[in-house]
Amino acid sequence: MPFKVGFIVGKDTDIVEDPKFTDMGGDVSFLADMPDDLRVDPVTREYLKDCEPGTKGYAHCDVAIAWWIKKNCPDIEVDIICGPGDITLKRLQSNDFNFTLGFNAVN
Repeated sequence: MPFKVGFIVGKDTDIVEDPKFTDMGGDVSFLADMPDDLRVDPVTREYLKDCEPGTKGYAHCDVAIAWWIKKNCPDIEVDIICGPGDITLKRLQSNDFNFTLGFNAVN
């Protein structure tokens, strides 16, 4: 039975698809099937789920880490929690572990 792990995300900086990383050989191909609603608009710094349809977004490092684990660790069920609007005691307690990667109380 897999562990259920929550990743509390919310960074609006550190785009992993930035050419300064990919030009050095960073492989972001694992992000190709990541849902757009987990990407962030670089202008408004909002998740695309909260933006106008058609807005172009990018994956930030916190979501990319959780997505990589989801794709490469079959013994871990990943729950990506997008900031304060998605955090509930019930949701946190439904996970075996929770990690805060990109969101904090002063963000």
